[in-house]
Amino acid sequence: MRAQGRSRGEFLRFVTVGALNTGLTYGIYVALVHFIHYQLAYAVAYSAGIVLQFLLHSRFVFRVPLRWSNLGGYPPIHLVLYGFGALLLHVLVARLGMDERLAPLLVIALSVPLSFALTRAWLGRRGQPGATPP
Repeated sequence: MRAQGRSRGEFLRFVTVGALNTGLTYGIYVALVHFIHYQLAYAVAYSAGIVLQFLLHSRFVFRVPLRWSNLGGYPPIHLVLYGFGALLLHVLVARLGMDERLAPLLVIALSVPLSFALTRAWLGRRGQPGATPP
């Protein structure tokens, strides 16, 4: 029962951090899309979000120390998430005609479960007493 409570707490903290990160990165995206192509704006905003996520996921969500070794899993995780998001963004904008300013919001919503699972697999176990890195 305790593990279930811990998981629920982690997920709630993850969603809180995600909401903060979403607001900031979406603001960056909307500001940039007026000046550069929407895919480049997405890449810049996404990159800024990675740094913020690493800091907040480590300290607030999974409560693990900020270590270079913990950062090592973030590039592969975010390459997967970026690929998923960029492909979905393309489909929504270029194929389905969705507004390029609104499409990232749907991309984010559909990415949350995948993001939580991948991040927890990398950082979550590192925060458990006696855990060894995967």
